[in-house]
Amino acid sequence: MIFINIISSMNKIFTTREQAMIIWFAITFIFCMKNKSIRNSLKDIVELIIKLLLKIPGMVMITYIIILGCTLNKIGYLQSTIIKDYIFWSIFGLIPIINTIVSKYKTITVLEILREVVKFSIVPLFIINTYTMSLLSELIIIPISVMCTMGIVMCDSKEEYKAAKNVFNFVIIAIFIVMIYVAIKGFIINVNDLKDITFWEGIAIDIVCIIGYIPLIVYFRWYLLYEQIGMLIGFRSKLNKCVIYLITLKNCLFIRKKLVCILENINEFYRIENWRDLDSRIKQVLDKVYNVA
Repeated sequence: MIFINIISSMNKIFTTREQAMIIWFAITFIFCMKNKSIRNSLKDIVELIIKLLLKIPGMVMITYIIILGCTLNKIGYLQSTIIKDYIFWSIFGLIPIINTIVSKYKTITVLEILREVVKFSIVPLFIINTYTMSLLSELIIIPISVMCTMGIVMCDSKEEYKAAKNVFNFVIIAIFIVMIYVAIKGFIINVNDLKDITFWEGIAIDIVCIIGYIPLIVYFRWYLLYEQIGMLIGFRSKLNKCVIYLITLKNCLFIRKKLVCILENINEFYRIENWRDLDSRIKQVLDKVYNVA
């Protein structure tokens, strides 16, 4: 009786897709805990994640997610039925985008950032879709979609993996088409859901998260550029990082071309004596390379 009540409660709170994810997570967790070497590796990974989250960008990310969530809750949008969708989006939508920015912070443009946001938003949309398939079908599709998504992220790191990336993209698109078909079919059968406000809140969560997380995503791009400049120039001089940031901001503002120029000519910044010297050298580098000062 208790087991039946638990199943009934899960069906009310989670879709079959979300239930399948929980089941796969539980299976993976149990497997990892039984294997000593994997358990030790998992422990190291958890410790590494905690260390990363305790650094400035990690703390900014967590703070922003909490503030955005509290704001959405305050205005009456993020209610109990939507909180789990917001959490899913933060994990499976936001983190892959940030990972891409970290690996391409020198070259990625605003247009590419927006493209990444739209591309990875397919994943959370897939997870939180109201109209899902049977639990058995979801148990099969979930690991396939996860492996393909991970494959896309890894293939982005090297050009020679482009062919493999195309295959992963094809599979993701095929899964997305199936998802759309099931969603439309489920919507037609349950057309009266249009009268329920919860339906519209669930549909809007993807758009809300995309728009809401854009400032955080852009922040990571600028942070990585300025952090690298501060670290590399700081290593070559005795200047305080804050001074380096301010002088760099004065000359470059948020122009990626200028910031990358400094990084590519970092050897021009040995033995900086003071902030005036740094200011002068930045101007010289920018004049020499891009003829802008």
